[in-house]
Amino acid sequence: RAARVAEELAPAVAPGVCLVVPEALSRALPHPGAERAGASWSTGEDAEADLFDNVRYLDGLTDELLARTPNDARHLLLGFSQGGMTVARWLARRHRAWDRVVLWGSAIPDDVDPVQLSEGLGETELVVAIGDRDRFVTPERLERARGALDALRPGWRAHRYVGGHEM
Repeated sequence: RAARVAEELAPAVAPGVCLVVPEALSRALPHPGAERAGASWSTGEDAEADLFDNVRYLDGLTDELLARTPNDARHLLLGFSQGGMTVARWLARRHRAWDRVVLWGSAIPDDVDPVQLSEGLGETELVVAIGDRDRFVTPERLERARGALDALRPGWRAHRYVGGHEM
C-alpha cells in the first residue's frame, strides 16, 4: 500500500522535499487464494481505459501538489513495480516538472516509446533501481531499457542492489 511505503520512506526524505507515492486505483488479488486484494495499476481487462484513468488521476494529483508546495520545493516521484511502469507510461504522455523520478523494481515497459519518455522527462533526473534477484525485471529487459536510455538520456542512473522485488 502507498501509505505504508510513504511511511517507510519518510525518515529518508529531507526537509523541503515533496515525496509523491500515489496509490493505484484498482484492486486485484495478488495470487489465487489470496485473502486480501492489493493495489493494482492495471487490471488487464481494459488496459487502455486503465491508463486513461491513471493519467487523469496522476495529472490531478500533480496539479494539486504543485499548487500546495512552495516554488522552491524539490519534487521526487517514486514508482515501484507496476507503479514504476505506470509512471513511465504517464510521463511518456505528459511533461511534468519533477526533480527526480525513481523507477524501483521496474524497467521501462515495452509499450513505451523511449523518445516520448525522454521528452516527457525533460530535464528530470531519472534513476532505475533493480534488485539483483528481481523476479520481474529480467536482465534482458533491463538491457533493452538500458540501450534506449543510454541513447536518449545521458546521465540517467541505474542502481543495482542486493535483493529481490522489494524496497
